[in-house]
Amino acid sequence: GRHSHGLGRALLQLAFATDAHGSGVAAAQKALEVFKFCGDLRWQAYTLQRMALLYWKEDDPENAVKKAEASMSILENQGPLKLECEAQLSELLCAAHLRLGAPEVALRPARSCLGRARSLNDRRIEAHMMLAAIGATKALSGTEGVMKTAQMCKEIFEELGDRRMEAAALCALSMLYLQGDQLKEALAAAQEAADFWSIATPKKSWFQDSRML
Repeated sequence: GRHSHGLGRALLQLAFATDAHGSGVAAAQKALEVFKFCGDLRWQAYTLQRMALLYWKEDDPENAVKKAEASMSILENQGPLKLECEAQLSELLCAAHLRLGAPEVALRPARSCLGRARSLNDRRIEAHMMLAAIGATKALSGTEGVMKTAQMCKEIFEELGDRRMEAAALCALSMLYLQGDQLKEALAAAQEAADFWSIATPKKSWFQDSRML
C-alpha cells in the first residue's frame, strides 16, 4: 500500500545517505523487496538501477552489470525505453564490462544507445555515448581514433552549453594526450577542464560518479 511504497522510497534514500561499506546495498535490497511486494515494476527498475551504481562505487563491476541488466530488462518489458534511461544504464554497463576486461562486450550497449540517439537526433545523448565508449574503443584500437571522438564530444557539449560535460570531454582528452606523451597538450586540456569544473553547476540526473575517463 501507500505506506509500504513510502518505506521503499525512504530505504532507497537511506541507501545513498550511508557511507558504510555494504550498508547502502543492504538498504537498497530492502527497498527492492518492498517494491516487489507492492508489485511496482517501475520502482523496482529504478531501485535496480541505483543498486548498480552502488555496486559500481563499491568496486564490484560484476554485480553492477547484473543489476543494470535486470533494470534494463524490466524497463524494456514495460514498453519503449526512454532514451535517457537507456543511456544511463548503457554508460554504466559499458564502464563495468570494461573494468571486467571485456571491451567488446562493453561497446555493445553504448553503440546500441548511440544509434538510437542519432536516429532520434539527440545530440546530447549521442555525445554522452561517444564519450562513454572511449575507454573500450581505445582498448580495442588504440588512441588515434578516440582522440578525434573526444574532441568531437567537447565540441558538441560546447555547442549545447553544457560546461560540466565539456569538462568531462576535456578530461578524457587530457588522459589520452598523457598516454601519448603529449604533455603540453595534456596540461592545456586539464587546465581548461579545471576552469570549467569551477563554474559548472552539478546536475543530479546523470550517473556522474560512474563515468570512466
